Amino acid sequence: MEDLCRENKLRCNVYVIANNRFIEERENEFLMQIMENFCIRSNIKWCGGLEIGDGVMMNVMRIMTALNKKL
Repeated sequence: MEDLCRENKLRCNVYVIANNRFIEERENEFLMQIMENFCIRSNIKWCGGLEIGDGVMMNVMRIMTALNKKL
């Protein structure tokens, strides 16, 4: 992919939205660093990203809500 972007001189903006089901959004930082490095190597524009935490907690809340409705 890096070679394809570089060789064809693709000019695009890359944004990332990450929720890897980690409890804290800072744990997505490795993904953001990987994507930024990919953009640098591919010669495309890295525009940043949004890291969303509480992925596991959202499922817990969904289960608790369903249980409360049944009780």
